[in-house]
Amino acid sequence: MIEHLTVGTAVATEPWAQPRAGVLRRSVFALDAHLRRRYGIVEFTAQPDCLLRIAPTRAPRDLDLSDGTRIRRGDPLLDLHLWNEHVPTIPPAGLTLRWAAAAAHCTRASLRALAAAAQAGTVPEFVALRGCLRFDGRLLDAPFAGCGFDTIAEGSASPTEWLHGLGETCLLGMLLWAFNPAGLGHARLIRARRSVWMSRERLLARHGPAQR
Repeated sequence: MIEHLTVGTAVATEPWAQPRAGVLRRSVFALDAHLRRRYGIVEFTAQPDCLLRIAPTRAPRDLDLSDGTRIRRGDPLLDLHLWNEHVPTIPPAGLTLRWAAAAAHCTRASLRALAAAAQAGTVPEFVALRGCLRFDGRLLDAPFAGCGFDTIAEGSASPTEWLHGLGETCLLGMLLWAFNPAGLGHARLIRARRSVWMSRERLLARHGPAQR
């Protein structure tokens, strides 16, 4: 189902990834690399169909997940970030069932690889995974559906948090334009912030080697 889509390292051969892509796109690529270094966002596998990176962090508050896991403020987490170069290329005509299937395949492959890395001890210790969704519709919702995540709507933001969120939304729009430009016309970036969570136990139970 995914053989006709650009996935993984092949994305680097896209015209917009070459030096002739232009100063603006190359500037966004450089900014993305700088932010990854600053926030400790790293790869945990070399698989070309992995579309997630991770960064260690700490839980900002107490939270109970649906599988009974209790997260306490300060507990170690792994934040999930998109590996932009590995997101399947969105066709010019927009999102299709084939694209959604490819993105879902990559998401599950990513979680299997992360579960294997957690069991092998090659990633930092964590009690849960956390990701932030600022997209609407199939662009990110569909690939993560059915993977075992709890989706939690965040509460009202303070003025400082609102400004920070606006900056994140602008950055996401820039990254989407630079790495997957056809997707910009199919994503609603301004929306209430939601987070997705999954406990380490659920990750291993649903995506560990025993489940393959």
